[in-house]
Amino acid sequence: GSLEKELKNLVMSLGLENRVVFLGYRKDIPEIMLAADIYAHPSLREGLGIASLEAMASGLPLLASNTRGLSDYIENGVNGFMCNPYDVESYANNLEKLASDKNLRKSISEKNLLKVHQYKIEIIKPALKDLLENSLSE
Repeated sequence: GSLEKELKNLVMSLGLENRVVFLGYRKDIPEIMLAADIYAHPSLREGLGIASLEAMASGLPLLASNTRGLSDYIENGVNGFMCNPYDVESYANNLEKLASDKNLRKSISEKNLLKVHQYKIEIIKPALKDLLENSLSE
């Protein structure tokens, strides 16, 4: 977006150009997720946070904002960690916790792979249809 040049300069000034990649628009997100160890979603607001659900389906532990939408399916300390969107220290501490504990990442990964099934389209579609039909008949 409009901050691309500024963010690239920041990455270079921090000496992180070998660790941070700006990928742009991609269609191979599942493959990219498989290369990651942790998924971070530091958002100020979300409707549902489909990207985090995709990360769950990839078995990634989640580090996300405690915003509406994300908090609907992320249970803090169980299948990820949630932070106040403005609390950088909390993000850093939880990221360090996840990065330094392979067993914790594995445990959270297993929980996410199980939990994400309830959000599959085959399950959501009939429930949404029933909800809409019931609301129209009232």
